[in-house]
Amino acid sequence: MPRLDRYAVTKDIIKQNLKLYVWEDVFCDYTCGMAMAIAESKKEAIKLITKNMENWETSKIRELEKNEPNIHELDEKPSYYVTGGG
Repeated sequence: MPRLDRYAVTKDIIKQNLKLYVWEDVFCDYTCGMAMAIAESKKEAIKLITKNMENWETSKIRELEKNEPNIHELDEKPSYYVTGGG
């Protein structure tokens, strides 16, 4: 089985113009959530996120559409954390 070269995989992703889309403080109920996807556009990212969730209310999809995500090129090394509150 051939060994995958991580650098080659990353280079291929960059060529595809894929980016990391991150929405923070969304879908708030008692506390807020976050959503993220690797995609070519905001529209595609929303589609990928909502595809993974069943029975989403239209308002939740609109929340992603109206809010601007943090967008990161995949040649960056972003990191995130979410803390609990109380």
